[in-house]
Amino acid sequence: MGAFDLISKERFRPYLSNDGVPGEDILSEILSDLENLEKQREGTIRCIDVLNLTLSALQKQRRRLDHEISSYKSVLSPIRRLPDDMLSEIFLHTLPSTRHPLPVLTEPPLLLTTVCKKWKRIAEATPRLWSKLHIVCPSGPNSATVDEDFKLLVYQYTTGVKRWLELSHDTPLALFLSLDAPYGGSMYYPDHHFHPLAEELLHFIIQQSPRWSTLELSCTVPTLRLMYRLISASGMHPTLPALRRLRFHIEYGEGGESQVEDRKGLFPFSNSSITELSLNLWGHPLFKFLSSIYNVTNWGTLTHLTIHNFAGYLQPLLGTFRKCPQLEALLLSCYGNTRLETESGEFTWVTPSELISMPKLTTFTLQYGNDDEYNFCAFFDTPALTQFSFYPTYYKEFLNVNEASNISSPLRRFLARCSNLRSLTLDPRWLTSKQDMVSIIQTVPQIEHITFNHASRPMWMHNFEKGTYPIISEYDDQRYTRHLNWLFGVQLTDSDRPLPASNSSVQQLLPNIQAISFLEIFICPKVADAIMEVCKSRISRTISEHGIRDDNIASNSVSPASLNYIQITGAKFDSTVAIEDELARYAESIGRRVGEDLVLDITYPWGPITQVSEDTTDRLSIFDHQRGLSFATDRTWGFIEA
Repeated sequence: MGAFDLISKERFRPYLSNDGVPGEDILSEILSDLENLEKQREGTIRCIDVLNLTLSALQKQRRRLDHEISSYKSVLSPIRRLPDDMLSEIFLHTLPSTRHPLPVLTEPPLLLTTVCKKWKRIAEATPRLWSKLHIVCPSGPNSATVDEDFKLLVYQYTTGVKRWLELSHDTPLALFLSLDAPYGGSMYYPDHHFHPLAEELLHFIIQQSPRWSTLELSCTVPTLRLMYRLISASGMHPTLPALRRLRFHIEYGEGGESQVEDRKGLFPFSNSSITELSLNLWGHPLFKFLSSIYNVTNWGTLTHLTIHNFAGYLQPLLGTFRKCPQLEALLLSCYGNTRLETESGEFTWVTPSELISMPKLTTFTLQYGNDDEYNFCAFFDTPALTQFSFYPTYYKEFLNVNEASNISSPLRRFLARCSNLRSLTLDPRWLTSKQDMVSIIQTVPQIEHITFNHASRPMWMHNFEKGTYPIISEYDDQRYTRHLNWLFGVQLTDSDRPLPASNSSVQQLLPNIQAISFLEIFICPKVADAIMEVCKSRISRTISEHGIRDDNIASNSVSPASLNYIQITGAKFDSTVAIEDELARYAESIGRRVGEDLVLDITYPWGPITQVSEDTTDRLSIFDHQRGLSFATDRTWGFIEA
């Protein structure tokens, strides 16, 4: 009898719903029913056990079939049919594009060797796959304190790196070599020495120097001296015949300054034809270091030169620039006490016949000073320059601000000579007056792309370091909006308004601008409104047939050129209007086709910000930075890539 049948019996109902005591006859009947129910339950449990065993067997059979199906499908897989040389080429595209590969199993190329025997064989037979590597050579003051686990780790690491380089065979090597990783003490300790296994590894790496095509060296002066001692003790005379790109990031360290005197002992290599040189010398006397790499630097062959964190007298540096007539790209970042006068205190400006001629220079990035009489741009003659970026490092002050626009600064004299300039980048926060902004722009009416880079001061960044992130500052936001209004006021840009008479002193700014970028900015509602007003005022209903306007015609035309590219990269409030949606609606309302004749490249890689106080001047939180930032969205300030 089922449970529901038991409940349905009228005789049992009173006892199921109250505390009454049934008679003996009813108790006997209930016991009999319970016995039947328990037997049914046991039968049900046995059925469940049987079904579980059956299900387990079926699941085991399914897994076996899945494995067999997968095996057969792998035979039919298209990638299995690829020839080895094509698969080898695909492997090359898995390597990191923004840095050197690390010798770890979690990323290519080592990861590729763990997939199957065939991939392992092909990967190890592809020398170019092993031609790039980030290497660390530990150094420290005392090896006695190093534990056995660390020794085992160093042994495994050095063995793996040697095997890596052996797999590269005779291909040119691109290496990032870090000599400043400490063990057992301070990295600046003057009596550094390499771990014995690391010394053996470094010796092996130096033996490969004829194959070096790119070398990025991060170290201190003491660890650089250690490498010199190792080379001297071994009797090696390393040469660099294949080296084309050389990058230094060097700090003094304790005892570094006294060891600089032996200039040839810093980088004892010779015989190279470097085309790209990058120097980031925190606290290091630049010219002593330049003399130490004299044997590997032929200034006449350089096409790319980058100098970070320069401080000191500029006259010797300008003399170095005179030796580089083949330069195509130049970046100079100055900080601290940078002076144009000589050590004797003399201060002279060059005459036109003394200009530093760089006939092939097309890209010039300068972080130095401001738009004033101390700007040394006046020394340069760069007729082929097409892209110029200027990051001021201090505020300019005039005794009479009203006379600022009448001052013909060296910067503006330099820009006036750059007739082929098409792209201009500015950090507007340090150009404090309207006269500064307007006068610079008036000097280059031919530019077609203007960029406002609002990044935090890049001169404090290491040249191997990822970029920073926007600064939240109410004061900065106000200045940023004010600068946009100065340059893009309606009276200067609105095509519906008549231009002033030809004899008017008011000049239409940026008549040829077709692309505008706002980089690494914090977008509050005020800034968003200003940007949208600027962009809308320069998105025309029609575009010229060729897209590029003749300078003379454009300067005198009724309407300025129309924007066809708008780029914005930054962070914003959740409540800030979606600029891309607003601009897209406006563009479509006047007949422009977004994605075809108008590109909106608007991203917020740092994620939205929920709230910030008006007096906040700190950067975004580390959480916001890490949450939205990646290798794909971040940029490295300072590198000029070939």
